Amino acid sequence: MIAGYIRPSILWHLLSTNGASVDTLVRLIGRPAGYIHRVVRIMLVTGQVVRSTRYPGILELTVKGLDAARAVDINQVEVSP
Repeated sequence: MIAGYIRPSILWHLLSTNGASVDTLVRLIGRPAGYIHRVVRIMLVTGQVVRSTRYPGILELTVKGLDAARAVDINQVEVSP
C-alpha cells in the first residue's frame, strides 16, 4: 500500500476524534506505528496537521487539513477490525 493512500484515513480519523495521538491512529486504522509516523511527517510538512500546543502528543488538523478531511471518500477510510 502506498503512503498516499493512508492519508484519507488519518484525515478522517483526526476529524472524527477532534485530534488524536499516533498511538490512537494506529489503533483506529490498524497499521504499524512506523507507517503512520512516516505519513504524519509528510502531512506536517504539507501543512495538513500540526502538533497541538495544548495537548502533548496530539495531532490536530489545520484549515487545509479540515478541507481535505471533509472531502474524504468514506470508502478510502481504513478502520481496524
